[in-house]
Amino acid sequence: MYFATPPLAITDLPTKHTYGVLTPRLIVIHATAGTDSREWLVENPEGLSIHRLIQKDGTIYKMADDLVSCGHVGRSALWGNRWLNKIALGIELENRNNGRDPYPTAQVEACAAQVVEWLGRFGPLPVVGHYQVDTLGKTDPKGFPWWTFWECVRKRTPQAG
Repeated sequence: MYFATPPLAITDLPTKHTYGVLTPRLIVIHATAGTDSREWLVENPEGLSIHRLIQKDGTIYKMADDLVSCGHVGRSALWGNRWLNKIALGIELENRNNGRDPYPTAQVEACAAQVVEWLGRFGPLPVVGHYQVDTLGKTDPKGFPWWTFWECVRKRTPQAG
């Protein structure tokens, strides 16, 4: 553990699709392109899965353990690695991903809190949008307020002292 964080209020909602061991080296933020993706993310026939789903009201759902691989990154590449699912923790933000659907403050703050928890547990990890590592033209999380998010992360991260 790198630093302690307050416990998060998280609701368990286990996915049916996990794929072995994960060695966290990266955090990928996604948008669902929907309005209530809970059931689909649990049951979907394509085998997609995610570690956390965050609703617009800030509710965080734990869909998979932090040390298991989920199928959320798809065709992607970073650092010469083309199978990012084995190294990437994932957060889905409930959002239509059209650039107009807002990401409410509660959702952005919950996302930042989850990221800070992972940084405390696993150490410094890059945080990217899916669009930054996807090789097929994904755009998520379109319209995400990155500056606000990073300010929330900064405020929640314990300062060295």
